[in-house]
Amino acid sequence: AAEMLHPVLEAEQDWAKLAEVIDIQIAACEDPVERLELLEKAAKISETNLNDAARAFGYVVRGTREAVGHSDLAEWLVSLRRLAVSSGQEPAQVALLREIVGDIFDGDTQLAVLLEIASMAQSALHDSQLARQYFEKALEQSPENRVALMALEVIHEQSGDVRSLLDV
Repeated sequence: AAEMLHPVLEAEQDWAKLAEVIDIQIAACEDPVERLELLEKAAKISETNLNDAARAFGYVVRGTREAVGHSDLAEWLVSLRRLAVSSGQEPAQVALLREIVGDIFDGDTQLAVLLEIASMAQSALHDSQLARQYFEKALEQSPENRVALMALEVIHEQSGDVRSLLDV
């Protein structure tokens, strides 16, 4: 029944009401694939029509959590990154990525997320210890990863940690 309201609310351009209707549908939805579609639609409406990046980020956080183990996780991660930056939510992005990285089964995607956590820790959070931790985890998975190797070299140089610099 709620889906019948979508075209009416879209025609009226009542985006706030449409987002409310979708929220109700998300809460009632038991099908994970359909719920991901609803979360994606709510995020698009929030970002594009309501110009509310923070609200869109909230939907994308929920969608990213649910997309772990699904083939479209990479698309959610792209949206998460974009909206985190545009809404100033980089700390929340890093927290979410740290929460889900262990549950990601695809090795390439997991490596990309480890590197994303490390890069965001270094650039947005200015947390060189966290950055080092995740660059090292990336190297455990991919010992020849040049991005992680070069980043660790810079971190160790900046900290004056000569012993660790020699290990890189």
